[in-house]
Amino acid sequence: MNKPDEFGNAIQGCEFVFHVATPLELNPGSQYKSTSEVAVASARSIATSCARSGTVKRLIYTASVFAASPLKDDGSGFKDFMDEKNGGELEVATLAFGLVGGDTLLPYTPGSVAVVISQIKDNPIHYNFLKHLEELLGKVPLIHIEDVCGALIFCMENPSIQGRVLSASSFVSSAEIATYFHQHYPHFHL
Repeated sequence: MNKPDEFGNAIQGCEFVFHVATPLELNPGSQYKSTSEVAVASARSIATSCARSGTVKRLIYTASVFAASPLKDDGSGFKDFMDEKNGGELEVATLAFGLVGGDTLLPYTPGSVAVVISQIKDNPIHYNFLKHLEELLGKVPLIHIEDVCGALIFCMENPSIQGRVLSASSFVSSAEIATYFHQHYPHFHL
């Protein structure tokens, strides 16, 4: 993602592009000052490459659940509405997924799963993220990885879809998450 202009060749000839990456850290010597700058530059470059390809019908972009926040940028209150109209020919579907949980084949615990289980793992950094998300949105939106995959496929198979959708299967408080773990995994101390 630190070299977003390199995606053009991979996009050429595609009908659908799934932008599912997010920068977690800056590469040494990066031209960008923050991961936010990397994310914006890569999204812009990928969208431009999609439009220039002449073959891409739809860009399916996955966004952070924080992108679905109704808070004003300065934190002074809530937005009246969110407008993301796309003036071009390219359809853009933005899926802001809730906190993703579920099984993984990865050799490590993904960050979103670490946040979900932060209370039983006694991880204050991940727990603070969970609490911040709850404060920001009122409840914690959760979604299973299988539902994420289904939503992405739905966006590709639907004849026409665009706009932003918050995808979550449930909205729970951190207290409800703790209660669930306490009931189903009593050997963990919360």
